[in-house]
Amino acid sequence: MINVSKYLVMLWVGLLPIWAHAASYDVEGEGKEELIKRVVTIAQAKERLRSSFRQMDRCPSGSCQNGTSTHICEVIGALDSNIDGAIIDGALASHAASKWADRKDIRMMQLIYRQCKPTNYQYWAYERVLHVAYQPEKLADAKIRRYLGVGPPPEQ
Repeated sequence: MINVSKYLVMLWVGLLPIWAHAASYDVEGEGKEELIKRVVTIAQAKERLRSSFRQMDRCPSGSCQNGTSTHICEVIGALDSNIDGAIIDGALASHAASKWADRKDIRMMQLIYRQCKPTNYQYWAYERVLHVAYQPEKLADAKIRRYLGVGPPPEQ
């Protein structure tokens, strides 16, 4: 006779680190207010994005991929909140280019933002059913990675 409870405990213990990572998807371990306070400039956003892309490329599981790709979009949102909506509201881009950054940086941040799409993948790990995650088109991802200097993703 097989001891089912023993195997269920082993399964639970084996999945616990994956679930824990999904539940704490905030890559930097900070809340939204802290993220907004720490991503004030394009340079700060680029450094966070580089770190997130590198982390995503090393991810061993779907929960890591999901959390990291969500964090990429959150970095863009935090930056946008600090530069008067110049990324999400494209009409402000020319104003922001002179006030906050050059036009190329704003255009690239807008390109990253356009790769952020709603998803309900692993919805249980988030406050809401839908969240936004970096789900890029192949050509856009290659361009973004060149801009950030992080190289192509590993082969799947």
